[in-house]
Amino acid sequence: MKENPESVNAQCGLAYAYINKYINTDKTKKILLFRAKKAIKKAEKIDNNSALPQISWVKYFMAVDQKETAIKHAQKAGALDPENKEAQKLLEELGIRVAGKKSAGEIKELKYTDGSKYVGSIVNGKRHAKGTFTWPNGNKYVGEYKDNRP
Repeated sequence: MKENPESVNAQCGLAYAYINKYINTDKTKKILLFRAKKAIKKAEKIDNNSALPQISWVKYFMAVDQKETAIKHAQKAGALDPENKEAQKLLEELGIRVAGKKSAGEIKELKYTDGSKYVGSIVNGKRHAKGTFTWPNGNKYVGEYKDNRP
C-alpha cells in the first residue's frame, strides 16, 4: 500500500531525503534545503502536535550547523512525545543527556558534552523552576529557571 503524500510521515520522509542529499553533495546545493524546509512546513500544517516535524527540523538545523536551534526543536519533539526515542537520540547527539524518564516537573540531571551539568526541575524538556547549573570549572548557578533561562 502506497503512503498518502499528504501525510506527516511522507512529508518528513521527503525532508529527510532532501537533507541527506544536501549533506552528500558537500552542502553545495542550497535548493535541497529549500525543498526540505517546504516539506517540513507542510508536515507541521498537517499535524502541528506531531513530534515528527520537530525531529525533521532538528536534522535540518544540524545539517546547517545551527546547534542551539536544533536543540530547541529536539526539546520540543520530546515535549510533544516524551517516549520518542529519536528525539532522545538526537538530544544525545547534540550533547544533551537526560537521565531517567521524562515527565513534567521531576528532578532530572542533564549532562553536556563540555562537562557542565544541570540538576533540577525539567518541564516540557526544558530547565524550569529550581535548579543548579555547574560549569566544567566548578562554578555554579543555583536558582530559578523559566523556559531554559535563569
